[in-house]
Amino acid sequence: MDSNKKAVFKTLLYSDIFDYPLTEKEVFFFLHDKKLSVQTVRQTLESLSSIVTKDGYSVLAGREVLLTLRKKREQVSKRKKELALRVSTLLFLFPSVYTIGVSGGVSMENAEKDDDIDLFVITAKGTLWTTRLFMLLFLQVLGKRRRREERNVNNTICLNMFLDEEHLSFTEARKDIYTAHEIVQLLPFYDRNETYKRFLNKNDWVYRLLPNARHIYRQPKTRTFSRFDYIILRLFVLFEPVTRVLQRWYLSQHQTTEEVSRGVAAFHPSDHKEKTLQGYKERCKTYGV
Repeated sequence: MDSNKKAVFKTLLYSDIFDYPLTEKEVFFFLHDKKLSVQTVRQTLESLSSIVTKDGYSVLAGREVLLTLRKKREQVSKRKKELALRVSTLLFLFPSVYTIGVSGGVSMENAEKDDDIDLFVITAKGTLWTTRLFMLLFLQVLGKRRRREERNVNNTICLNMFLDEEHLSFTEARKDIYTAHEIVQLLPFYDRNETYKRFLNKNDWVYRLLPNARHIYRQPKTRTFSRFDYIILRLFVLFEPVTRVLQRWYLSQHQTTEEVSRGVAAFHPSDHKEKTLQGYKERCKTYGV
């Protein structure tokens, strides 16, 4: 198998972990290891006998059942995405929220009916923990907050990733194919001060693993600051030391796979990273790519 075929095949092997057939354009965008043109990707897909292309989607031979599953999940995800947008519109009223959007299965329209909705948030510097506290309280009032150990999580909101604007770069330990996919698959709804663009620029290591992902840019809606917003920001900065200490103390009593620091709060009720990377490694070994 030549390098072009390996790159295309590995891309589909990765998506297969999530039971997710890919369109030709998605294979191009998420192509592993190599930078190829759309035409070359198309020709390569046509030349792979172990790949089935039907109704505009490509999937591993023997996994054609996923074509129906994807269409079903798309309909479910669209409704969840609409809910995520409505909630994000309200949460973006906090002026300390610089970027907010949806991640995970909902952003890729690959969510199940009973799944929760993952949001990622980038805050103004020095406001992460105060912002998180007020957002959790707000979701509690709405009845949409996902709680720890909650079993029925359908359409609840999980605030699973917070970064502040001075901590946009991921650590070396996170620079892997799983995190690369998570970054380029984010769907930002709202943005201030071009923070989403700065986030992508700070994590340009992603394009070493997914070279064609440079073509992906989802344009969020923008909003400027009012005089009142600046007052709220100053108050959030003032309260930050207290809210940070209290929340980190509380989290230390229950911490499992969370990553918490002054400028990062990453929560994973069910951490899929290691399982995904191991599954990808095993698939590559099985198929000799």
